[in-house]
Amino acid sequence: MRRKIITPIILFALLFGALFYAASGHNYHYQIDSDSLFAVPQPKGSSDRRMVDMIADDSYLVDKGDSTIFILVGNFAAHHNGTVILADSAVRYSNQSFECFGNVLINQNDTYAYGERAEYNRDNSTATLYSELIKVVDGDATMYTYNFSFNTLENVGRFSGGAIVTKGDNRLEAERGYYYADSSVVICVEAVEMQDTQYKLKSDSVVYNLDTDVASFATDTYIWNENNEMVNATAGRYDRVADHFQLFSDSYILTEKQEVWADSVDYRRALENAILRRNIQIDDTDQKVLAFGDYGEYWGDREEALLTERPSVISYDPE
Repeated sequence: MRRKIITPIILFALLFGALFYAASGHNYHYQIDSDSLFAVPQPKGSSDRRMVDMIADDSYLVDKGDSTIFILVGNFAAHHNGTVILADSAVRYSNQSFECFGNVLINQNDTYAYGERAEYNRDNSTATLYSELIKVVDGDATMYTYNFSFNTLENVGRFSGGAIVTKGDNRLEAERGYYYADSSVVICVEAVEMQDTQYKLKSDSVVYNLDTDVASFATDTYIWNENNEMVNATAGRYDRVADHFQLFSDSYILTEKQEVWADSVDYRRALENAILRRNIQIDDTDQKVLAFGDYGEYWGDREEALLTERPSVISYDPE
């Protein structure tokens, strides 16, 4: 009979000490051992990736029969792989996972992700956010999506179910994709659209750098601008800041007066200057001229073109 009384007393004393430590506001590691019923504070600075820092205003154990869960209530905070997770409360179900509730914030460096609930798996270092609408902020860029998970070890987020990314007046939409926090790059897949007041882009795959405002693509892509010009290519990049198109494959440009085909095109729209390479074809409906070559330059402000490397020009009158 005496044995049965001693064990609960010891457990109570140890648990009280752990709760007092949590309530004091100190940062520490909860190292979850398979033989332990509760978290044991560990020294700071440990490099063991299995450890997770946790802190809350209050905490207690709940016996679920074959298992015990650890509940942390009020200003919950966790730290793992350099990522901070904040919430109103949390439940640690096992050595490998815990769940957060209310005003969840996941932060690593300049990346902030907001939701109402989150699940964290320590084994694969993945946090999965849940909310009617999830918000992710990187500097002056903001993403809204319906499904979002973040790997705290690789610093890579994954989104699906549709997403919108805004930066200034630029708006990017996609069905799904990946967000790389270290390089501030968003990879968008399926039904991708980008637009601002000066252009609109449609593609099935776009890589967008939030820092440089450069969009790269490797699938059939169409870009329109406010002058009713259209650019099409199967690979290329668009620098929004410089208004610079680099088309690398199956390039095509359509304006009110010209149609241009080439293997590659380097087009600076603000300067109305284009450099064309290989298999060039130009149909100038205003001048009624067909031009061919393997290298060419075009100056739109002067309406002049230079063709070299097997150039040929044909004048025509459709009447």
